[in-house]
Amino acid sequence: MATSVTRQVRNFAKRDAAVPVPDLTLVQQDAYERFLQLTKPHDKRDPRIGLEALMREIFPIESYDASMRLRYLHYKLDPPRYRPDECRELRLTYGMPSASASGSSATATRRSARRRSTSARSRS
Repeated sequence: MATSVTRQVRNFAKRDAAVPVPDLTLVQQDAYERFLQLTKPHDKRDPRIGLEALMREIFPIESYDASMRLRYLHYKLDPPRYRPDECRELRLTYGMPSASASGSSATATRRSARRRSTSARSRS
């Protein structure tokens, strides 16, 4: 049978802490809010920081033959489906569903297909 023993912690430091330790949870939450920029509308987000900067760096994505292009417009995170306590009870991960708006441009492919069909008709 285990017994709990409480021990007194001795402080052998000659000086107190030079800098007070900030609330690390708040630091992490602030960094996450800066990363997502959810409080700003999608057209007012800073394109140099966070997820917005990452998406703008990756996009546009072009096909190898440059016939198609996928553009990034903006992202949106929906509210979480469950509260953290419900996630613990249901053994789910806590998260926000994401939806990103992107536009594709396949106009070059359509034009080249029309040209090919027109040139094939003219040869016959």
